[in-house]
Formats: sequence, C-alpha cells, structure tokens
Amino acid sequence: IGRADAYFESGSYEEARSAYNEALAIKSEESYPAEKITEIDGILQEIARQQAIDDQYNQLIANADELMASASYEEARAAYLEASGVKPDEAYPTDKIEEIDGILLAQAAEAERLAKLEADFAAAISEGDALMEQQDYEQARKRYANALELKPQQEYPQQKIAEIDATVASIEAKRILDE
Repeated sequence: IGRADAYFESGSYEEARSAYNEALAIKSEESYPAEKITEIDGILQEIARQQAIDDQYNQLIANADELMASASYEEARAAYLEASGVKPDEAYPTDKIEEIDGILLAQAAEAERLAKLEADFAAAISEGDALMEQQDYEQARKRYANALELKPQQEYPQQKIAEIDATVASIEAKRILDE
C-alpha cells in the first residue's frame, strides 16, 4: 500500500492501480485499496475526457488557422467560435474572432466605398451624357471631369471631354468666322 500511495501521489496512476490490486490480492477485505482504485479510475476517466477535449480543440484551432490563412474568414470565424465553445476560457479563439470581425468590417466598408464610387461615377457619366444630348457642353464637361476625378484611369470621360473641347472649339471658330 505504501508503494501504491507513493505512485498515486506522484501521479503514476496506472502503477498505483496495479500496486493497489496487488494489495487487494493479499487482503481482499481491505476497503482502502478498492476505494483508491475507484478514485484512480475516476481520475483516469477525467484525464481521458480532458485529453479528448484538448484533441478536439486543437483540431478545431488547426482547421480555423488554415481557413484564416486562406482568407476564408466566415468559415474560420465559425471554427474559432466552435473551438471557443469547447474551451470557453481560452483567449486565442476569441482574439481571432475579434481579428476576423475587424477584417470583415474593413472589407464591408471597402465594398461600400467601392459601390458608392461606382454609383457616383455612373451618375456623373449619365448626367454628362444627358447634358451632351442637350448640347449643354459646359455642364457636361463638368460632369465628365467629376467622373474622371472618381476614376482617373477611365477612358470614356477623357474621350467625352476631348469631344466637348473639339466641339466647343469648332463652335467658337465658326462664331469667329461668322463675325
């Protein structure tokens, strides 16, 4: 029993169980070794349960980290959330969820900015086109210039401004000739 208790105290539960079983074989009427064996069985079950939780958590985190690395933010967030449910006291999944939320918020803001830019550009072009049809070249030129400020690489507003400049120059030249 002394040897079994020493194993037990050192955390060597399998060896302790074996030694308690030896003691029971010698004195089967003793309750202490049987109680310690029951206690060891409970401890070993708890260790196995905790190991299963650790394994599940580690697998979820590894999966979430892979998803995060591949920029699959929604799926990574779900995996971190699941890992957080397995081990609620762990800070890592919560920190990663906050990081992902920041990324998703920034992406949403950028998408909104781009959508507004696209809408403003389309509106400026549409207004410029309508003013061109009305031969209001000055206002049309302003709308195309606005469109060009929004998207400097676009050729259409540049072409329309050049067309307006040529048309206005032609009208001015004709007016000078008529005088």
